[in-house]
Amino acid sequence: MKNILLIILVAFGSISFAMHHETGEAEAKVFLNNTALMSTYELAKGDSYGPLQRELVKYQKDQMKSGFNACGLYRHEFGEMRGFYTFCYFDDLYQLADIMDNAEPANLNERQNFASHTDHIVGIVEKHMKTQPKYIIQTRWNFDMTSLTINEVAEEAKGIFAHFLEAFGACNLYNHQWGPANAWYMTCGFDDYKDFADKANKFYGIIGEKMGDKNMHLLSHSDDILVRVDLN
Repeated sequence: MKNILLIILVAFGSISFAMHHETGEAEAKVFLNNTALMSTYELAKGDSYGPLQRELVKYQKDQMKSGFNACGLYRHEFGEMRGFYTFCYFDDLYQLADIMDNAEPANLNERQNFASHTDHIVGIVEKHMKTQPKYIIQTRWNFDMTSLTINEVAEEAKGIFAHFLEAFGACNLYNHQWGPANAWYMTCGFDDYKDFADKANKFYGIIGEKMGDKNMHLLSHSDDILVRVDLN
């Protein structure tokens, strides 16, 4: 009887340890997503969207297999560049280092199916988007760095962002870390163009009231409307 009781206690203890160990592992896998790689791929003149879209769907799936926390793909609808916009989230530069240092060598003979390409590593300053919306507006703000300090630029960007957040409800704000443009970036989601019209009109009212007479210190900016491409 004592032996049976001992076996039961040992088995229960083993199960409890395993459950605790699995819980610890699950907690360790919670992603911080403090940083993102945002990239653009311009459609080459005369090309259709299909071939490049299929290539980027596969590429983004491979990016997640290589160690990024989550990746997504969006396609141009209105704005600056006809092409595709990608993003991959990661926690910090050490995670990126682990991905890049273990990556397969690039195939230098692989055909390039896009006209131009950019990569931006950005920090996520504010994060309110919980899912990948069907549509997003993606905005870039280039501030006058000759008259504003880094902290003053951050204050300006957060001020504008607050108005978008009030109107659209689900937005993210990003600041420049590495890449071709020392800029701030924002994405906001919407469900369809009726939803966009409602939120845009709300935004117009907010801007007219709160920023109509304010110097925004912007040298340039861009607004793009993009539609999600599902990776499945």
